[in-house]
Amino acid sequence: MGVCQSSEVQVQMQISKKIDRELRVTPEKLTQKLLLLGPGESGKSTILKQMQILHSNGFTDMEIEERRNIVYSNTITSMIAILEAMEPLGITFESSEREKDARIVRAVVEEGNELLPFTSETKKALKQLWADRGIRQCFDQRSVYQLNDS
Repeated sequence: MGVCQSSEVQVQMQISKKIDRELRVTPEKLTQKLLLLGPGESGKSTILKQMQILHSNGFTDMEIEERRNIVYSNTITSMIAILEAMEPLGITFESSEREKDARIVRAVVEEGNELLPFTSETKKALKQLWADRGIRQCFDQRSVYQLNDS
């Protein structure tokens, strides 16, 4: 079979084989490696997550659930970092009522619940703290202390 093929068909088969070889090699050539360097909390993993969102099918339901818990934890620990930085920076709450809200937020960590969805009480406390001028002033000085940025 194929003994009587015209030279044109043979040329086409050679071209086809060449294309097939190139297609097998191309994915390896297209793979790019990227080394992300930087200090802690500088956004290296944020870049990887953004690339995953932009260039693949986004996150699976399981990944979303895992990241949701991380968001809860980061929110609580970041607010606590702000609260702890206020005194050394000489910053006070605009309203003394925020002391109660601060205790509510600290209790979340003390009880080991920082990965759990916020209770309505915790949500309210976080909102009231974030609205406080003293908290905002302390946040604006975040370069002076370590505040998680993710």
